[in-house]
Amino acid sequence: MGRYILGHIVQAVFTMWIVVTLVFGLVRLAGSPVDILAGELASREQVEALKQRFGLDKPLHVQYGMYLWGILRGDFGESVITREPAMAEVLQRSWASVQLGAVAMVFTLAMALPIGVYAAVYRGRRLDRLASAFGILGQAVPPFWLGILLIWLFAGQLRWLPAAGKSGPASFVMPVIVISWYAVAGIMRLTRSTMLDVLDSEYIKLARIKGLPEHSVIWKHGLKNAAIPVITYGALIFVGLFLVGSVVAETIFTWPGVGRLIILQSVRFRDFPVVQAAVIFICFLYVTVNLFVDILYSYLDPRIRRA
Repeated sequence: MGRYILGHIVQAVFTMWIVVTLVFGLVRLAGSPVDILAGELASREQVEALKQRFGLDKPLHVQYGMYLWGILRGDFGESVITREPAMAEVLQRSWASVQLGAVAMVFTLAMALPIGVYAAVYRGRRLDRLASAFGILGQAVPPFWLGILLIWLFAGQLRWLPAAGKSGPASFVMPVIVISWYAVAGIMRLTRSTMLDVLDSEYIKLARIKGLPEHSVIWKHGLKNAAIPVITYGALIFVGLFLVGSVVAETIFTWPGVGRLIILQSVRFRDFPVVQAAVIFICFLYVTVNLFVDILYSYLDPRIRRA
């Protein structure tokens, strides 16, 4: 077990090194922030002074070495715009995205898992048909259209909920629905599909022959063995759609998260220290969640340790 975990940790570290290298190169392909900060009327001396200030006057390999050394020391540079530590800005915004993502993930699992399981148990009945229709609708409706519709209905017409911002529990409702809409449909359909395969297996038939209660057969034996693909998909959704805050939801509802920080501010003004810090932070979360999922696999199915 220790060798299995150590091997995955080494893979995670190597993946992060590749990510850091790619981010460093791709961000600089977008252009220098000096072009925006200096303006069209800046003199050559002013431009050179700005390059020296941000370390852009040095050769690329020297910038790369300095950046790697800074990351190892926890220094991701300063924001070109605000002069604040880049990672501090990302972490400050990430808390709002984490809050939104956690609420959305709880809502998603509370809706998707029971519906998916019961749709498989009552296959072909009315609940299964309704679940299948919702699954198709949930993955077909664009999130931005749903967000605008919710604002028009609940904030404009009924005036039940705030239209934008993070001002209290009520402000979570519409962003959570927009983010969870696609995720509930996806996890529900995947849960139904995997449960159908499990319920037709021999060990489920044997459990029923032995006289085990039906709820134990379904939730303990069935769902546990159907959980691996659901966990994988759910983990990726949590990081990709929730922890990043869903750029669409954050933009529509003016949510102060990481997505708005990257798209609307840092990329627009070529604030590459913040862009690099944000992308590395998000990729670190991806790698960490995948590492956790791989370790969780080995507990759900011990055969994976020997694979």
